Amino acid sequence: MALESGLESASNCVTEPLRQAKLAFPISGRVAEKRVKEGQRVKRGEVIYLLERRREQLEEKRAKLLLEDRSALNGARAREQMLGKQLTINRRLFERNQSISREELDKLILEHELALQEHARLVNEKRRQKVDHALAAESLRLRALSAPIDGVAASLKFEPGEMIDANQLAAHLVDVRSGVAVCHVEDQLARRLPVGAQVSLRILSGAPVMRRGEVIFAAPLMDPSSGLRRVKIAFENTDNAVILGAPAAIDGVTP
Repeated sequence: MALESGLESASNCVTEPLRQAKLAFPISGRVAEKRVKEGQRVKRGEVIYLLERRREQLEEKRAKLLLEDRSALNGARAREQMLGKQLTINRRLFERNQSISREELDKLILEHELALQEHARLVNEKRRQKVDHALAAESLRLRALSAPIDGVAASLKFEPGEMIDANQLAAHLVDVRSGVAVCHVEDQLARRLPVGAQVSLRILSGAPVMRRGEVIFAAPLMDPSSGLRRVKIAFENTDNAVILGAPAAIDGVTP
């Protein structure tokens, strides 16, 4: 592949991971465990840090026990059903031959109504307990910092026993299997680099490494201070031949 006549090779590019994640806790706390080391590969969902969480564990357990205890609810339901059957039988007796008094029937109606209300109250209580358990589980979950992507732990900022503030950078993960060259190029070249264009990259990672890439972004605006436009070119790096962060140059564009 070659640039069209009149265009020189563009070398104002820097490579970086196509996918990376900078992680922080949304809450403050003291580090209890650091489960990975810098440079270690991690899988998505793998726990990297744990904050002290004994209190949150106990609260989640308490909320779970309350939620799972249905003895009062089941008892209220059984009583309501029993009184409902008694009421049906006694209402028929009253209507047929008045073998029970109106006062006795009214008393049974009231007892059944109270049983219905108690059952409804306990149903609502279970709903509230379900919310309480969800909140306790979420509070516990927030004290674990997990990897959102497969990658390598490029940096880990804290050790067990240290305090972390909310939203303070704790870990940086990078997926080195694919990269992106972020280039700042003249408008004349940028016009020949629409999204989807195939590009030949020369990456200066020790000995130059050649990669075929694809344009995934072309800025619609020109930087007013430099007169350049930003273009991103994605490329594969499954062989890890490219040390991401290295400079790169565009060697050619498919006509």
